This record gives sequence, C-alpha cells and structure tokens, in this order.
Amino acid sequence: MDTLRTLFDDYIAYAAKLRKETASIKSVLGMRDREIYDAGHRNFDEAVEKWVTAFAATEPTQQALKEALEIILFQAVGNEEKAAYWYLCAVQRHAMVLLPLLDDASRAEVLAQFEAQYPKGRRLPLQNDIVKLLSKGTGRKRWGWLSMRG
Repeated sequence: MDTLRTLFDDYIAYAAKLRKETASIKSVLGMRDREIYDAGHRNFDEAVEKWVTAFAATEPTQQALKEALEIILFQAVGNEEKAAYWYLCAVQRHAMVLLPLLDDASRAEVLAQFEAQYPKGRRLPLQNDIVKLLSKGTGRKRWGWLSMRG
C-alpha cells in the first residue's frame, strides 16, 4: 500500500512541478501541449495499472481492498484546482479491476463514500461506470425507463 501511496504523492508533486515549469504566456493562452502530453502522465497511469494488477492477484482482504480503493478513487478529492486533478480522475478506471473483489457490505460502504464525494450530475462518465459496478449487490433498484427494458 505504501507503494501505491507513493505513486500518487509523487505524481501530484510531479504534475505541480510540471505546471510551474510550463507556466508562461503560452499556457495562459491555452497552448499547454508540453504539460498535457508529458510522458509522466502515461508513466503514472501505467504504474497504477501495474500495481493494481499485481495487488488483485494477491487475493487481498476486504480491508486491504478498501484501503487501495480509498487511494485510487479519492485522491482527486481536494485536488480539483490543481494540475493533477484530471489524471487522478483518469486512473480511477483501474479501480474497476478491484471492485468485483469487494463483498456486498464493503461495496455498499465504498459506494456511499463515492456518491458523497462525486455527486450525481457532477460525475464524469467513468465515475458513473464506477457507481454502476459498486451498485451491484447493494439491493438498489434502478428506476426510470431504462429499468423497464428487458
């Protein structure tokens, strides 16, 4: 878990440093190619994916799963105005490997926290997919015309 925390902490610091280094009149005018397409973002994404794959293979406990998901799903919270925000949201997709490993009680717990931090109507499409996965087994019923379709 320390490795995962370090990945996120180092990336947040890296993204802030990159933004500072690339801050100029060009970035103010929207020409932020170096900041946006820097290889460090891809490296972070790949490192998180690799960590999640290895972690899932260890048959983690429910507590360990919740701890890992806390890091992956909620690091974006509080970083909304910072350079790393969108990439912290993007790597949330790697949590989808871990969600099926949660038992129903843990899934409901993580779902409640996720919905509190990412309210409906303000979520990214990826975050809606995460809510759908977390909702399985929680006893929630889907309402509306979509639930009527066979």
